[in-house]
Amino acid sequence: MSLEQYQATSDNREIIRDSEHRLFVVGDMGRRAIGSDVGPSSLIGRYFDNRTAFTGLPGGELQLMWPGLGAGVADHSDFFEDPWDRIERSLPWIYGVVFDGKKAGETGKTVRSFHTGIHGTDHKGRGYNALDPDTFWWAHATFFDMTVRNADEFSHNTLSSADRAKMYDESLTWYERYGMPMKNVPTDYWSFYDKFNNICDNVLEMTPAAEQAIGKALSQDGERLPMIPKEIWPIIKPPVANTLGCLAIGGLPERVRKRFDIPFSAIDKAQYDLFALAVRTNWWMVPDRLRYHPRAYAGVRRERGRRQSKSLLQQLHPRSVINNSANIASDIYNSIR
Repeated sequence: MSLEQYQATSDNREIIRDSEHRLFVVGDMGRRAIGSDVGPSSLIGRYFDNRTAFTGLPGGELQLMWPGLGAGVADHSDFFEDPWDRIERSLPWIYGVVFDGKKAGETGKTVRSFHTGIHGTDHKGRGYNALDPDTFWWAHATFFDMTVRNADEFSHNTLSSADRAKMYDESLTWYERYGMPMKNVPTDYWSFYDKFNNICDNVLEMTPAAEQAIGKALSQDGERLPMIPKEIWPIIKPPVANTLGCLAIGGLPERVRKRFDIPFSAIDKAQYDLFALAVRTNWWMVPDRLRYHPRAYAGVRRERGRRQSKSLLQQLHPRSVINNSANIASDIYNSIR
């Protein structure tokens, strides 16, 4: 079943927005309000953090497998020579759509504007446009899937069905901030994954950009991470590239690995599971200033500044002690630097 066939045969519910950007789902059962506030204190705000470094590699590969998206990245960025550049440029803005508070809607429209003029013809002669609603939605869908997987695979918490429903409801508000059409956007968590899996099974292709990204992961020959000095990269490259390659392949949906015959052995699976276990076990000790991207952390700090002062008991909570200690260490470092 193609994407067009899926959309034609799915239920007749549809998401609409009113003049005040409120979201509603309409269908045979009438109209009801949907969409939940999304920000630092939301479920998405809790899990859309730097664990995205682990789920973002396979998420990026899924983006590149969408024909128009893969072609746009190849034609309009320096992806083949500097694949990390696209991540460094775009990720802070994506975080901003969730964490920028009252300016988050403005940030979303700015992100959309970045895609104006990105169009062309792919390697099979098909036209593409970055502002095509299905193409734009797929990029967002992979970010939502990354956030769910941050919770499922790299957190000691277990999401309930209600949590998943609420998280998806928050993602509708997140997506609405881009100002893109909502017509073909799934109305709930379960219909989202019906559509997501259908795309994995029938729409994605091994585009030239995806083939290069997956080839790099399999060969463990990735480019130097921007934060690592050139001088030490040759020394630490083997273990770092091995781990990144394992995450990039192991984090792909199994249905995608099988469809495109991407190898992932039992030993690879054990390595992936061991890494995930280490993150789940120790993530609670990571202070928020390291847990979040700087742009997201700024939103977290703003949110806390609006809350009332914590009680002594709250201040003695292990998470509060970790965050306060990290802030003091950072202040001392900045004062003597």
